[in-house]
Amino acid sequence: MRPVLALVLTLTGCWKADPVALSADVIPYLPAAGTDAPGSLYRLTLPLQCPDGRDALAYAIVPDSASGPTRAALLLHSGAFDYVRDPLAADPLYGAHLHTPSRMDRDWAVRQAFATLGMYDAMVPAEDQTGAMAAALVDAGIAVLAPINCWGDMWHNDQDAANDVAVEHLDREGRAAAALSWRLLSEPGFAATQGISLPFQADTAHLYALGLGSGGQGVAELLHAGYTPAAILVDSYPDDLSPWWGTPELFAPIATGLDRLYPEGDSGVFSLSAAATIPPTWYLYSSQDDLLPSGAHTNAIAVLGPRQDAVVQDLELRAHVLTGSDPELAAEITAWLRSW
Repeated sequence: MRPVLALVLTLTGCWKADPVALSADVIPYLPAAGTDAPGSLYRLTLPLQCPDGRDALAYAIVPDSASGPTRAALLLHSGAFDYVRDPLAADPLYGAHLHTPSRMDRDWAVRQAFATLGMYDAMVPAEDQTGAMAAALVDAGIAVLAPINCWGDMWHNDQDAANDVAVEHLDREGRAAAALSWRLLSEPGFAATQGISLPFQADTAHLYALGLGSGGQGVAELLHAGYTPAAILVDSYPDDLSPWWGTPELFAPIATGLDRLYPEGDSGVFSLSAAATIPPTWYLYSSQDDLLPSGAHTNAIAVLGPRQDAVVQDLELRAHVLTGSDPELAAEITAWLRSW
């Protein structure tokens, strides 16, 4: 173990160094939330490029207890929404962004993934991230695969659902990253075709998809693409984007960004509540979430509320990503996931 890494772990008991500077491909999984089951975190390179030209990445957490086929969860992080206000064809990332720092940058996405795993400070306002959800999964013997989203597209775009390339002069591929990551888990042998060495063997009968914040849209995209998780969690996910579009006097900057991601204005077609097949679902939200508009959950509640295989839960907290730092809630959700 390198001296700096050893010092960080000795002094803190968890990983808090900047992951962008990380050179090792494997490190101990030591989230701020703590974990009862030791595990290792592996860095994987995906065959996709971020807008800044660098390779996209994913992180796999493997419980040390894993042996043979292992239950696994795809974990899609929050905060993946950004755009350049006045993009230039010669340099599409130059200029003012909706967010500072830019969320269309690999470094930001790596830090956000590590924050979600509890190994870096929270990157998104109103979020408290200690890695509680990922830690609960690992404690339960469930491996985790967490790709980054460096495209700022709410996990929606790929070649079949393209952003407004004519305006933005770049391609967004968040949906492609989510689908590719799901195939790494669900299709034996697929990883090898992509030049990826997945550090565990997934139990394809027990695969789960979890989306935090905008990551919930990534889960919805998987359903619309025909993938079938055994069960899903969406936490603080805006199922209905129309309230942002419907009140431009309040949400003009957000509506502009949504126009870039959904140039045909068809966001409702890709919502979770509009999916033809919805697996057992834990739909977690807060009616007091300041980051989401009123009405974002109405359709989902109407669709999921009557179902016996769904949990629809309003925590009524002024917070976003409710599983981020609540170990008891994360453990309860994990036990529920394992029941499917």
